[in-house]
Amino acid sequence: MKKFVSGFLLGIGIGILVSGLLVGTIVTDVQSTLTTYETHIDNFYSFTHSYSFQTLQNVMSQTVTFYTNNTTIRETLETLGMGQLGQMLLDIDDGFQVVTGFSEDLYNTRSTVEKASTWVTYLKAAGILLIAAGGLLGILIYYQSRTSKVEQPLK
Repeated sequence: MKKFVSGFLLGIGIGILVSGLLVGTIVTDVQSTLTTYETHIDNFYSFTHSYSFQTLQNVMSQTVTFYTNNTTIRETLETLGMGQLGQMLLDIDDGFQVVTGFSEDLYNTRSTVEKASTWVTYLKAAGILLIAAGGLLGILIYYQSRTSKVEQPLK
């Protein structure tokens, strides 16, 4: 039974360590990509959260609200064949919101990747500890089996 536990610990430890190494490679690739484009990500975030961009977004949002709430203007534009103008305003407003959300998600990706990197380190450490525990248990079992053979009385 002890040999089984030793082998089990070794197997689980090796599996966890290999998983940690594979995931660590992926996380490292993502970190290097984020480092490469860090300036662009920061500039994009700064632009989408700048006063001028938010002012433009607010003006567009108020225009869309005015257009959707004022049925007379909407019907007049549709009668003149300019109904697509209202749809275009709605699309632009939605686009602004999507761009702002995207920039925030991209900006927050760094902290998420840093957390993942920390967990990968813990995963590797756990794998190494399980391998060490399995190895030590195997050595202990080996020495116990050797000493039990030596202590048997000779006939």
